Amino acid sequence: MIRFQLLANTNLIRVAKKAAKTILDTLNPSDRIGIVEFSTKASVAMGDIERTPTCFKEQLAYAIPQNKEILKRNVDKITVDENTNYTAAIETAFNLLLDSIDLDGNEARDKVILFLTDGTPTDPNTTTIFEAIMNGNTKLKNKVVILTYGIGSVIAKDESTQQILTAMANQTMRDETHGKVREGTFTVVEDASNLRQTMSSYYQYFSRSTYDSPIIATPYVDALGLGLVTSICLPVHHKGIIKGVACVDMTMSDLLTDITYFSDGDQAYAFMIDNKGRTIVHPSLPRPSVVKNDILFVPISNLERTAAKEGIIEEMKRGTSGKRIIESGRVFPRGASSMEGVYEVKMEKAEYSWERIERTNFTICVVIPVNGTVFSIANNDVVSGFVYHRTDLIQDPKMCRQYDSIVTKDMPSTFLAAKAFTNPIRFVTFPETKSTVDKIIEYMEGKNEEPFDTLKENIRSIVSVLDGIDSFWISQDDESTIRRYIATSHGIIITKPGVTREQTYDPTEQPWYLRALANRKQLTISFPHKDKHNKGYEITLSKSLSVGRQHLISDPVFGVAGIDFSIRQFYNFIIKRYPKCDEERYSCFIMDNSGFIVMHRDFVNCSNKDQQIEGLHVTIKEPEIAKHLIKNYHMSRRACINFEKLKDYRTWIVDFISAEMIRSKSFELYKLRDTNAFLGVKLSTDETTGSDDTEDAQSSCACSKGNIYTSTNYECQHEDETADKCE
Repeated sequence: MIRFQLLANTNLIRVAKKAAKTILDTLNPSDRIGIVEFSTKASVAMGDIERTPTCFKEQLAYAIPQNKEILKRNVDKITVDENTNYTAAIETAFNLLLDSIDLDGNEARDKVILFLTDGTPTDPNTTTIFEAIMNGNTKLKNKVVILTYGIGSVIAKDESTQQILTAMANQTMRDETHGKVREGTFTVVEDASNLRQTMSSYYQYFSRSTYDSPIIATPYVDALGLGLVTSICLPVHHKGIIKGVACVDMTMSDLLTDITYFSDGDQAYAFMIDNKGRTIVHPSLPRPSVVKNDILFVPISNLERTAAKEGIIEEMKRGTSGKRIIESGRVFPRGASSMEGVYEVKMEKAEYSWERIERTNFTICVVIPVNGTVFSIANNDVVSGFVYHRTDLIQDPKMCRQYDSIVTKDMPSTFLAAKAFTNPIRFVTFPETKSTVDKIIEYMEGKNEEPFDTLKENIRSIVSVLDGIDSFWISQDDESTIRRYIATSHGIIITKPGVTREQTYDPTEQPWYLRALANRKQLTISFPHKDKHNKGYEITLSKSLSVGRQHLISDPVFGVAGIDFSIRQFYNFIIKRYPKCDEERYSCFIMDNSGFIVMHRDFVNCSNKDQQIEGLHVTIKEPEIAKHLIKNYHMSRRACINFEKLKDYRTWIVDFISAEMIRSKSFELYKLRDTNAFLGVKLSTDETTGSDDTEDAQSSCACSKGNIYTSTNYECQHEDETADKCE
C-alpha cells in the first residue's frame, strides 16, 4: 500500500509522485496495490473511472502492467492541500486492506502501508491516529506493517513529528490478543532527491535470509522483442543483509515449446496456469513468442468454464495431480475472429490430465477427446524433384520473377512452418542458411538417409504423399488462377508458383485456412484482400480436406486446399455464370456467411477510386438489404471477447436455415449451394418503389455506425459477460 499526502511544496510534490511511481514499478503482477491520497480528508485513487468506476476504490488491484499505468495516471492528477489528516488516511488504508483480505485467499501475503508525508498532523487529537492503527490492525490480526517516511527539511527539524511517525511505525498503541505486532521503521528523507531510492528499497524489510528453492518470476514482456520472458532468481545475502539478486532469464517460448505446439488430433490441446489460476499458455491466447504488449493474465476460469465448474481448476491451483473425464468444448475462430467471430466444437467426453511442474507454482493440463481420431502416414518415400521455398538460395534457370519476388514457374515449392520441426522456437529464432536448406533438400530427396532430427519424423512422409499434386494442378490449369496451394495441419504448405515465405509464417493460422475449417464440407470463399505486393486485390477459394473416404465433419482434418484469383477474374466468372448480373438494370454481389462483401460491381468500377473493398460489410454497402435480413432474423449478431486487447467484438452470422432464396421488392438473395456464400441480385434504384422496412439499418447494427469496417479499423467494443472468447 502507498499512503500519499498532498504536499504543499511544488518540488516535493514532483519528487513524491516519482517516488510513488517507483514503488509501483517495483511490484510484480502477483502483488496487490492501492493508493490513498489525504489532506483534510482521505480518498482512494479511483483507477479507470470510465471502465471500472468502483473497482480500484473498493479493493486492492493486482499490480499487472495495465493497472499500474492506471494508478500512475491517478498519481499525476493529485493536487495540493495544506492539511494533513493522518487519522483519515490510516482509517481509509485499513478499510481498503480489510475489503481486500479475502479476494484471493492468500493469508500469507505480507501486508504493508507505506506512509509518506512532508508535514505535521493537523488532527485535533493525535491519539486518534494510534487508535485507528490499533483498531485497523486488530481486525487484520496484526499482520500489517507500517513504514513511515518524512520528507523535506520541515520534518527533519521537527522532533515532535518524527516521534509521531516513529510511534506509528512501531504501533505503540496495540492489542496483541489476536497476534503479535510486527514493528516497522521510520525514515527521514531530508534530501528529496534520495526519496525514490529510499522508498524503493522497502522490499529489504521483507527479505528472507534463506531460500530453499529458486524464485520463478511472473512472466513479463521482454524489452528487446523476445516475447514473454521469466527470470529464475535467488537473493544474495551477506550477514543477513540482502546485497542483490542473481538471476537467469529464459524466454517462455523456450520453456513451453512442448505445450505451445502440442497437437494430438484436431481438438486436443494443452494449457498451463499458475497457482493463482492465471493463464500462462492456452491455445485461445497468443503464443508467448509473439506477445508484444504488456501481458494481461487471463483467469483460466474464463477460458475453461466447464473445467472450472467441475472443480478441476481448483485442484490445479492447489498443485495436485489428477485425471478426469468431463463434457467439454473448444472454441475456434471462424476466420479473422475480430471480424468473423468464433464457433465452439463440443466434445462429448474429454480427458483432462494435469500435473504440477516440480519446484514451481505452475501446473500443466493436457486435454484429449476420448473418442478423438489421430491419423498417421506409414510410408517414408522420398520426394522427387523437391523444391524448398527458399528460392533465393537456389540457383536454377527455371526461376522467374513475379512482381517483386523470385518464384518457381514450373514447379511448386514447399514451405515448412515451425510446428513441422522438433524445436519450433529454434527454427523461428535463427535464420535459415544455405547449409540448412541443402540438408533439408538432401533429406527429402533421399540423398542423405541419416536420421534428420531437426524435422519431425512424419514430415517427409506427408510431403511425399503430396508429391503428385502438381500433375493434378497441371490438368486443371487455368489462366485465371494466380496461385494454387495445399496446406496440412502439420504446418506444410505447397504452393505453385513457388514463393519464399517468412519463417514465422504458419498456414494453419491464416484466415483462409481457418474459414475452411469453420465451413467443412463447403467451398469457402474469402472476401478480397490485397496481395503482398500491393498490385491488386485477390479472392481465395479454399476447401478443407479430411482423412476418410466420406469426408465427414467428424473426420480428422488433413489440411486445406486453396486457389487465388484476381478480383477482376472472379467478377468475370460471376457474370459469365449469371448473365443477369451484367445487365444495367441489375446489380449483383456475393456475400459470405459473416455478412462481408466478397464481390460487388463497384469493386471493378473504375469511376470510384476510393471504393472500400477489403473488409466491407453488407451493413455498410447494402444497408437496406442488411436491414431486411436483420428484421427477418436471417442475420444475427454474435459476441466474443479478445482478452489480449481487452475488447468485446460484435460479429454477424447469416443463415437462411431451410430457405434456399430470399426475395423482396428490391432484391433477391440466393444460397450458393455447397459454399459459405450468397448471391445477391438487386434492382437498380430507379426501378424500385419504396422500401421494405422503416427501421434504420445503421441502428440495428451497432458495429456499422460510420465506416468502421476497414482493413485497419473494424473493431467494435461492447461488454457482454456471456460472450465466447476469441482466438
